[in-house]
Amino acid sequence: MTVLNPKQLEAVFRAIADPTRREILGLLRYRQQTVGELAGNFRTSRPAISKHLGLLRRVGLVVTKNEGTARICQLNAEPLRMIDDWLRDYQEFWTQSLKSLKRYVEEGPMSTATVDAIVLEIAIQAPAARVFEALVDPAQRMKWWSQKGRFETTNVESDLRPGGRWLMSGIGMGRPFTVEGVYRTIEHPRVLAFTWLPSWDEEATETQVRFDLHEQNGVTTVRLTHSGFATEGSRARHQGWPQILDWLKAYAEGCQRAQASIPPVAFPDTSPGPSPRK
Repeated sequence: MTVLNPKQLEAVFRAIADPTRREILGLLRYRQQTVGELAGNFRTSRPAISKHLGLLRRVGLVVTKNEGTARICQLNAEPLRMIDDWLRDYQEFWTQSLKSLKRYVEEGPMSTATVDAIVLEIAIQAPAARVFEALVDPAQRMKWWSQKGRFETTNVESDLRPGGRWLMSGIGMGRPFTVEGVYRTIEHPRVLAFTWLPSWDEEATETQVRFDLHEQNGVTTVRLTHSGFATEGSRARHQGWPQILDWLKAYAEGCQRAQASIPPVAFPDTSPGPSPRK
């Protein structure tokens, strides 16, 4: 395993500090792509994307190869693993700091106020309608909102209408869980909003979850907003959303690739032929 020296570590940090470069790494996470394919996901010019790729190559996060006239880009996650190892040294410090902050927020004068929302975005290479159906269809949600051995959804109930109730249950981290709520906004395929009340957070109050979907050129940007937390402690116990969005992305893009690989059905020509000469 490669060990990064301080200068290399700083270079990787600078590379991933840019949102466009982070998005490029996200696009390469599940499959290799050409420079042209990558550039098609952004409003900036292809030369600008090439410059970003050049920097990512220099720090070792992207490797390229030529296939004919195309340059293929592939993710190399090894430098990110080195950063993860470096960050682990501070895990104990963060854990203690969060516990202290939890006590202050929940016991101090801010205990009845709301705190900052969780806001995340992810780009999914699939139409908005497909992503929306994965969010609202109980059978599909059970397939992707899950990770074997960690968080397994075994039951989903959904009354898909404003004011209708929904519920998910299963096993999370070896313990039964339930999360439930009420649908507030359903605008297919652009907006889905509902309340959220989980069983794993004993101090939780009802919060709000909203998905905003925007499709452009076959790529859907999903913006998640989880708001209404009464305490920072409760917000801190909802840090699994990036993983959930990754599961959604993998599922929707997998469905899209599977559909694209199915050849069209050829129907026999039933149109009438030329009339016989008399």
